[in-house]
Amino acid sequence: MKFSSGSVKPLLKRQMRFFDQRFLTRHIKQGPTMANYPQTVTVGEVPYLVNICGGANLSEEEVENIAELIHNGKAVRGDIAQLRARVRNAHLISLALWDQHTIVGAAALKNPTPGYREKLKKWTNVSVSATEFPAELGYVVVSEKCRGADKDGTRLSSELMKALMTTKTGKCGVFSTTKVNGLRNEVLPALGFSYRASYHNDEDQTVHLLTKAADT
Repeated sequence: MKFSSGSVKPLLKRQMRFFDQRFLTRHIKQGPTMANYPQTVTVGEVPYLVNICGGANLSEEEVENIAELIHNGKAVRGDIAQLRARVRNAHLISLALWDQHTIVGAAALKNPTPGYREKLKKWTNVSVSATEFPAELGYVVVSEKCRGADKDGTRLSSELMKALMTTKTGKCGVFSTTKVNGLRNEVLPALGFSYRASYHNDEDQTVHLLTKAADT
């Protein structure tokens, strides 16, 4: 990762010492956070504060910022208003912040509709029933300046997804779809997902379906 000033990383480290408790206190007022969160994750020598909370517990500003990140990433269809509603309806959201207010990454465990599950079954001939796979991993996005792997191969996006997999919901069955071969072949399998099938969407893009069985 590249930053415009050599003073950014030391500044971030100083800010993070004062930020953890402020962020935690604000979210306790809004709603419950997950056990063991927030916590600091370092990628490329930059510390990020990662937290997990329900979509319904996000502030309006956070929902707006996440929706804009997703929209700018162009991985998910929909306008800002539609994406705000989807973020708000997400079961759990993991967030990455690098200062006292800037969200630079997010991932979600979504509540897929029965209709969407039926469409996936039709397209892939694979059942992703709510009983076997209660949640869908998606809305994975990182701002451009924070993308890429560090010298150890660690990516912020992977850390956000990994955080969700440690939750009670993440330890139940989860499915995910992606158009990115790197996610299909490396990142998601490293989190316990298995490739199941592929289909072509209405833009003739190849979409891959992966599932992760519940922990035993």
